[in-house]
Amino acid sequence: MGGRSSVSVLLRRLSKTAAEVAAPAVRAQRGLANLLGLGLAWAIVVGTEGIAAAAAEEAKSDAEARSSDAAAVVAAPSTAAADQHQQEIDSSAESHNSARAAESESSEPSEPKKKRAFPVTFTPRGQIFVRGQGRFNTKFDPVGRDRDVAVLQRARLGLLAETGPVKAYVEAQDIRKWGFGGSTVADKANLDLHQGYLELGGAKAGRSASLRLGRQEIQIGSRRLMVDANWNPRGQSFDALRMVGASGMVSLDAGLMMLAPPTTFSIADPGGDPELAREVQTRGTYSAYTQLGVSLGPALTFEGLVLGISQRPTAKSPTAERDIVNGGLRMHGKAAPGLIYDVEAYGQAGRELGLKHRAWAGFATIVYTFKARIKPGLSLRYNYATGQACTGSPEEGCGNVQSGEFYRFFGLNHARYGLTDNVAHSNLREFELGAHLAPHSTVKLNLSYHFIQLDEPTGRWRRVNNTLAGAGWDPNNTRRNLGNEVDLLVIYRPWKALFMQLGYGVFMPQEAGRQIAGSASQHFVFLWMVAKL
Repeated sequence: MGGRSSVSVLLRRLSKTAAEVAAPAVRAQRGLANLLGLGLAWAIVVGTEGIAAAAAEEAKSDAEARSSDAAAVVAAPSTAAADQHQQEIDSSAESHNSARAAESESSEPSEPKKKRAFPVTFTPRGQIFVRGQGRFNTKFDPVGRDRDVAVLQRARLGLLAETGPVKAYVEAQDIRKWGFGGSTVADKANLDLHQGYLELGGAKAGRSASLRLGRQEIQIGSRRLMVDANWNPRGQSFDALRMVGASGMVSLDAGLMMLAPPTTFSIADPGGDPELAREVQTRGTYSAYTQLGVSLGPALTFEGLVLGISQRPTAKSPTAERDIVNGGLRMHGKAAPGLIYDVEAYGQAGRELGLKHRAWAGFATIVYTFKARIKPGLSLRYNYATGQACTGSPEEGCGNVQSGEFYRFFGLNHARYGLTDNVAHSNLREFELGAHLAPHSTVKLNLSYHFIQLDEPTGRWRRVNNTLAGAGWDPNNTRRNLGNEVDLLVIYRPWKALFMQLGYGVFMPQEAGRQIAGSASQHFVFLWMVAKL
């Protein structure tokens, strides 16, 4: 009964906070902070029983060990009493050997220590990532015929230590582009800590909770807004506090991330006068989220998400200032044998570079797999994200009076809207038709067609890496059609530890794409291998 009451209170507070998404940025941040605090409290309450049970089990084991020792002591007196008289008779004879006896006694092996209730176990982990790729006509220029060819590599080595409800994990990674060192005897430093965290968790009677503190990968929901970014050799991890809990059909995931620490830096005077340099002190950049899930069975799961960011200027980005809260709902499940669906929608409010920010996005997916040996199937997807119309030229600046471009946060972008990664989920309307089959248990084939448009014809054309394509935008453009793309993907997994992908995509600019960037088709091909220990 108490669990239902806690969930009811949580749902009422989530609804109240989600209603504040359209309020000013200050109120939205307060609502997000309240949700995060509530999530922490809920996760702690749910997990207390599991963690306490683990501690109680350890205490029980220790008590049993002590009882065993005590029983041995109680049984000993009968033998000791019988020997006491004889020891008194021989005491004078043995006195001259006392030193030697002490030496002999000290050299005898001691009683073996009782086995720990929670022994420490160590699990090594490793990964090798190698991808060769080539992009041709990167600037859509029919004359230049430029290309970008590279071999990217990542090596990760980690160690997980576990004892009872406590876990500790450390993972280092080395990333490189083949040949970038310029020498076979010297190399540039590119080794870094990818993950390093401490976790406390427990589970009991259908309830579980964990608390993780440190640098860590985080994935939530459909991964559109927060993901580990495995396609990128660098990956993505956060300095964060994360709480995850579940009780029956309800789950909660909440986190607080520090993206940049408080800092002080100077901004030079545009006229070059050092006396007019301005000192700026900022409170740092932070992001937080709370996701509530309710599973009603395989056919229907609801996920409500509130995700926010508060960004302040740094020495590298002295003009950056952003306060945005994103709220949304996702529904997904297996509606029938072979049929899965996924629908999600988000709204954003706050301020972006001093401008009022309002943006929207929606995504829908339907996939059907036929019941046949080679598992043929079809998929339909539609993706939408608002853009911001520009009134100024690329040389003058967009000239916005309000921010309407959907903010992408930290989500998965690669291959969501085509293998060539020429569009991101902002200022986007995209329709995808796909087909797939599995001719062998180790092989999967995917073929897809993408029809891509700009939501705002005069808005920015952004790529997945957040760079602008071509000129970026054209304030005189009146057409939406950006381009067509066709992709072929072959996935090969001969063993669980080895994953390989071969992909090819061609992006063909249409009216808007030709006007902003160029008319030449862009080709992208890659061979990617990931081996895990």
